[in-house]
Amino acid sequence: MALGEFGGGETAADLAAAVRDAIAASLSNQTGLTLVSDPAKADYLAEAAIQVRGARYRATLTLLDRGSGETFASDRFDGANDDPFEIEDDLGR
Repeated sequence: MALGEFGGGETAADLAAAVRDAIAASLSNQTGLTLVSDPAKADYLAEAAIQVRGARYRATLTLLDRGSGETFASDRFDGANDDPFEIEDDLGR
């Protein structure tokens, strides 16, 4: 899963890494779902980005069908940047 950070410097980079790990952990607990590290072996690809501006964050997540390149699902999440652990928990679900 690629998770990029846009703005916010080191805070965004740290948050992006933590959220990536939280999402991977959550997905690995799903029945019938196998996570692979090689995108060439995946049926679906997850792409995400997180922006941090002062006391706010915005994260976007897109799930793509690797075979067709079409978007399977996409969502945006906005919230307060006051507790990084809460952000990680919220986005990891």
